Amino acid sequence: MAILRSNEIWEMEIEEIQEKLIELKVELNKTVSKGAAAGVIDNPGQVRELKRTIARVLTILNEKHFYNGQVIVPDQVPITPELVIHF
Repeated sequence: MAILRSNEIWEMEIEEIQEKLIELKVELNKTVSKGAAAGVIDNPGQVRELKRTIARVLTILNEKHFYNGQVIVPDQVPITPELVIHF
């Protein structure tokens, strides 16, 4: 499976993102299981990329849910007082 980039994920609908997330998790599970059974993974970098892609998908999915399904380009996210973190 091709690795998804952020702008590709932002253009998808929430249902599509959830389907892709399931596909990515299944692929990760297959890859890890195959490595555990054989002892050697064909492409060790693939596990890392799958984990990163899953994290990217979950982050964007959470952001979309936060904005009530409105598609907002990441560069155009409004800064509101609730989003500002004070240390």
